[in-house]
Amino acid sequence: MKKFSRKEFLLALFGDYFERQNGFVMVKATKHLDRRVSTRYFPNVEILAKEQYTPDQDVYFGVCPRETMKPERTHIRFMTALWAGLDLGPEGYSGKDVFFTGPASAAKAVRSFPLAPSVVIESGWGMHLYWLLGDLVEIVDKDHVERLLRKISSYFQCGNHVGIDAMLRLPGTFNCKMIGKSVPCDVKYMNTDFTYTLEDFERLTLGSEVAVKARAETREAEATRSQEIVPEAPSRSAGSAAEHPQVTEDLSEYLFSEPDDKIPSDIEPLFYEPARKHRDNENPLLSDAVVESVADRIVDRVVDNLSRRLIGEIADEIVEKLTKRLTSG
Repeated sequence: MKKFSRKEFLLALFGDYFERQNGFVMVKATKHLDRRVSTRYFPNVEILAKEQYTPDQDVYFGVCPRETMKPERTHIRFMTALWAGLDLGPEGYSGKDVFFTGPASAAKAVRSFPLAPSVVIESGWGMHLYWLLGDLVEIVDKDHVERLLRKISSYFQCGNHVGIDAMLRLPGTFNCKMIGKSVPCDVKYMNTDFTYTLEDFERLTLGSEVAVKARAETREAEATRSQEIVPEAPSRSAGSAAEHPQVTEDLSEYLFSEPDDKIPSDIEPLFYEPARKHRDNENPLLSDAVVESVADRIVDRVVDNLSRRLIGEIADEIVEKLTKRLTSG
């Protein structure tokens, strides 16, 4: 599977902006338990792409660029994407009551969303989704834009800040929220052909039932599995990484397949074929052609596996009967 660099991500998000505007990307970095925050403003993608950060630093960037080297939202004029942040554990922004218990349930909710995300980031203990805009958008009505962001976040039951001045983790850095357990923040999927307009999101009629159901189903499965394995849950220190081992699993295994069903290597490329630009609210990841092709290959594999198993069973039965006759004679 293709690996995506920080530079590729930044070009997808800010490349068009820096070709047309002379602004900045605001970046904040801090170390755990250190109240000091380093704030810097990067005038282009190249410098930020090469900037080095240590594994004990939490690094965040402003999703909307600034026109000047000042942090206030009044200095934000343009936007290049819409976004959402999903928590995969209670230590996330949403808190202990609103979170997905693993990548399987989160991916189910993502696949059910009418518009396929352009970029998926595994943030260490969560998932960040970006929907790239086909053209640089000047923010005329900030309240309207933030209503669209809340509309998306409500679907995924996200509890984090959704203002135009939101800051998310920078790919190519580390999530140091757990003391002694730094995990990478990486780009897991990106397709810049998936571009949208604000009108695409304005037309959406969304309910949060799918996201809530996906979260609830996975929690029930986790609870059942825990009861089967351990009659009484062992006590753990609050915030230990052991509480959420499934968070570190590869999100892509779930995002482009049904949960607990890995895609064979010869089928997987179908989900990454060059995608056409989104039209009519159709999710390109789930097009009829892709679904039918995958279904045909899966059927062929099932039939092939059953045939081999039956042949094996028949051979075993023949050998057993021959053995009995020889030993009885």
